[in-house]
Amino acid sequence: MRPNSVACGSISRSLQLVLVCSVVLVSVLGLVDPVSADVEPNNNIGAGNGGPVEALASSPVTGLLSAPSDLDDVYAIFLAEGQTLDLTLVSGSGAPVSMMLFGPGTTDVMREPGLVGTCGQEQFPKTVSYTVPKGGSGLHFVDVWASGDSGSWVYTLTCTVAGSGGGGGGQPVIACSPASLTFFATQGGVAPGPQTLSISNSGAGTLAWSATDDASWLDISPTTGTDAGSIAVAVDLTGLAQGSHTGRITITAPGAQTVTVLVTLQIRPPAGTASFEPSTARSSAAGGDSSVMVTRSGEDSRTPLSVRSNASWISVRKIPKSGPWAGTAVGMNVSDDGTRLTKGAGDASFVLLRFVTIGSNIYYVRMVITSDIAVTDGKFSYSGSQGSLTGEFDVAAGTVSGTFRQTVTDKIISGTWQADAVGGGIVRYSVAPNTSTSARTGTMTIGGYTYTVMQDGSGGQQAAPPSAILSVPAFSTSATSTLHVQASWASAGGSLGPGESFDVQYRPSTSGEWITWLAATEQTSGILPVQAGRTYQLRVRTRTVNGQGAWSAVRSVVVPYDQSVFTWRGRWSTRSDASAFLGAVRSSDAKGASCVSPSIRGAKRITLIASMTPSSGRAAVYINDRLARTIDLYASSPRHRVAIPIKSYATARTVKVRVVVLRAKNAASRGYDVTLDGLAIAR
Repeated sequence: MRPNSVACGSISRSLQLVLVCSVVLVSVLGLVDPVSADVEPNNNIGAGNGGPVEALASSPVTGLLSAPSDLDDVYAIFLAEGQTLDLTLVSGSGAPVSMMLFGPGTTDVMREPGLVGTCGQEQFPKTVSYTVPKGGSGLHFVDVWASGDSGSWVYTLTCTVAGSGGGGGGQPVIACSPASLTFFATQGGVAPGPQTLSISNSGAGTLAWSATDDASWLDISPTTGTDAGSIAVAVDLTGLAQGSHTGRITITAPGAQTVTVLVTLQIRPPAGTASFEPSTARSSAAGGDSSVMVTRSGEDSRTPLSVRSNASWISVRKIPKSGPWAGTAVGMNVSDDGTRLTKGAGDASFVLLRFVTIGSNIYYVRMVITSDIAVTDGKFSYSGSQGSLTGEFDVAAGTVSGTFRQTVTDKIISGTWQADAVGGGIVRYSVAPNTSTSARTGTMTIGGYTYTVMQDGSGGQQAAPPSAILSVPAFSTSATSTLHVQASWASAGGSLGPGESFDVQYRPSTSGEWITWLAATEQTSGILPVQAGRTYQLRVRTRTVNGQGAWSAVRSVVVPYDQSVFTWRGRWSTRSDASAFLGAVRSSDAKGASCVSPSIRGAKRITLIASMTPSSGRAAVYINDRLARTIDLYASSPRHRVAIPIKSYATARTVKVRVVVLRAKNAASRGYDVTLDGLAIAR
């Protein structure tokens, strides 16, 4: 147990465990602002906050403790039997900073006993040394904490490890590289490519290793090997929310110390989308003033909305000057008439945020303005109890910037700040007359997206054919008795004129030759007959008197197998249902009832088609006899032909899918029914 608060400091928090491969120090570093401790990534990590962690391949590491808000930094290091750990802690003279080492399995650095610590050591450097006894291998924890009532203290922690550990005397030793893996992805996007773990024997004898993982979103291959080898590690984004996800790969071998590799998957918010109204612009040869409405969503809606013309004959006249704004200023809007700086929607006040470094400390400037600020000719100023603020707007650039002055912990802080317009609005622009007989096409970059402006020639030549937009469903599961894909398309420039038409092509796979479905058609939709179990791709282009436009983006649609693809075991009932895919479903509420698909080659993404109702329960889905996901089919109102993602792979696999009724449900459901409608395999 760590000593009490009088002797060496104390804070009660639970410990979040972190596993790494090899002898690696794990922590998050950062300086903390004495005013607001929340900005430090390692704020009480492992002592209750449960923030992110990083594997560090070297020491020393530097951190900062602040009382009363951030009294602990906890680090983790894997030590093998027989290894000796030496720790050295350095801080300012008289700083109330100490450390203690905890053994494997620790979950609370306050209530559980430590192995060795520096309590009682009055002078820096403070040191501890510990040799891991027989049977003591595992993840150890170093808790650095402060016992002062107020103040902040920078410290440096140095770690050295002596001895090979992991067994000896002719035994194999698992060597694993890298020590940890990190993947980055965007929610709803494509999974990142696989990474490789290298395995080798750094000891004697033969290393017959095997590998397992503990996360449904992890996929490793191969899972066994002898001596030197590699493991391909892939991740599946199906069903995962944005944020940080962690899993572990455990590598074992007879006679060798088990090694565990921490795998982190960071899922960012969707990049977002932008829409324009009109979708593209078409101007006469005479030119003139025009405008476009831009709407952005997702992550992009919080980035600067800047506008730039990429053609000399297109001039930007005005971009949206209303907020919200983001950057170092938060919660700020400009009134519609441009005469007031007001609080942002949903915010209590206008807040300026800024980090300022003085010596070894980082200060967090927070200036709250509760009343509107008058704006004159784009400029404003403010003076209040928390400091002063001046600023001005650059409408063309979409930015607002200025200076600030504030007193923080008896120090005068001053500097500059800037924020950027985000979201969307109306962009106004002008098109110069086209004196050439040839049509021309130019673009503007609006908030990072390209907007196209086409202008006719003075001799009557029309601009190049507009691009086309194609729409198809992700899955072809319409409630009909035949398999087909319903597709629709349109011109990005609006309605086509007389004599203008579309070409539509498809192919029954994700590669190979394109097949013309419709040529020079004036239709804007159609029904394409298809076959079950295939992934179809479609594309469309416009055709005008000036030639053919570019092909649209390729769209894919997966045609599922219906429920008859499964072999059914246990008690299931079949019923006709006009809302079902191909008119029929199978249901069961019997525990253990199951169905299994044949082996299906070339699978990259597996999706169940099922019904969700107020009386639906849960089922387990296995792929190649390995649990892939447990699904809950409850819905407050009936939903038919629902696509339920199960598993995705970076490379094509041969899979066999098995569904087992659990006869379990959530509290809101009235029953345990599992109703299946089909199986979609994307290739």
